[in-house]
Amino acid sequence: MRARDYRIGNYVSIRDEVQYIIGIESNNDWNVEDGLGVYETIRTNLNPMNMSKDGLLYVSEAEPIVLAEDWLEKFGFEPIHEAKDEFRFTDNENGFRLELSEYYKKDGRAVFYYNLPGSDNHTCIAYCKYVHQLQNLYYSLSGKELTIKSGV
Repeated sequence: MRARDYRIGNYVSIRDEVQYIIGIESNNDWNVEDGLGVYETIRTNLNPMNMSKDGLLYVSEAEPIVLAEDWLEKFGFEPIHEAKDEFRFTDNENGFRLELSEYYKKDGRAVFYYNLPGSDNHTCIAYCKYVHQLQNLYYSLSGKELTIKSGV
């Protein structure tokens, strides 16, 4: 993954430990692949000073977290009981609903549908394979962070 794939607040795995990003830095503002030693570093809640015991924490050390049922439930998605492997997340404050169906079909990407509450119109809006992709999708729709719900 590259720095441009992540946002502050995204959950990632670093050395098999879940952390969230609190800062991203890059010396490559123009996204040029020039081979001149581009470096991208991150700061996380567990590495706030951009330093690990081995030095800088490079973006390449951050592994994306595969989106699975436990993460959907942590974010507040609820199973749709009449359907297998389908989940729903309703955002009453912003007036929309995300539905997830065809979960893990073929290549492991989850298919997300968007609709307004009370509407039967479903629009396929995204395929997400990783937790940070779902977080970024939610932020694009609502302008707010998708975070772990307390008590989950």
